[in-house]
Amino acid sequence: MEEDGSESYTEGESLGGFIVNGLDVYDGGDVSASKDVSDDNVNFDEVLSTIQRSRGLTVKWEFEVDMLAAFGKDLELCMKAICALYRQQTSEEKVSKGTFYSNQRGFSQCDAFRGTTLAEFLTDGDPQGEVKKSVKELQEHDRKGPELCRTLATHHSKQLYAI
Repeated sequence: MEEDGSESYTEGESLGGFIVNGLDVYDGGDVSASKDVSDDNVNFDEVLSTIQRSRGLTVKWEFEVDMLAAFGKDLELCMKAICALYRQQTSEEKVSKGTFYSNQRGFSQCDAFRGTTLAEFLTDGDPQGEVKKSVKELQEHDRKGPELCRTLATHHSKQLYAI
């Protein structure tokens, strides 16, 4: 809560809009209007659902296993996951294609070179970029690329779910 009584939220990292982490729900409206309703009468699931619908936000997965199932069905989602992991790497790690810090962010040491190389291709070298390549382009670039995307996304699923 800020000094003027308004609330400030930030939206977390996303996988191309598939995951919403945090609630960026304050729209500048009157925060005091909700004070008239007692906590006993509030159904948070209903309130969140209403807010998310009005803002066009969706929560794709209730559990990590749901996200893993989606990885198995959607290669483009796996490609977005690789880019999300890449954005978590420090600039030094991106340049060296390695992992220097045990911060549980980005690729693990054993996946850093392959993941960074793959992410650089998918983003056309933009260190903060989104996926710019299609599944077909990935397959043409590296016939094992799609499977690597799935493997890395699955391996880093705990981190991706947290993102």
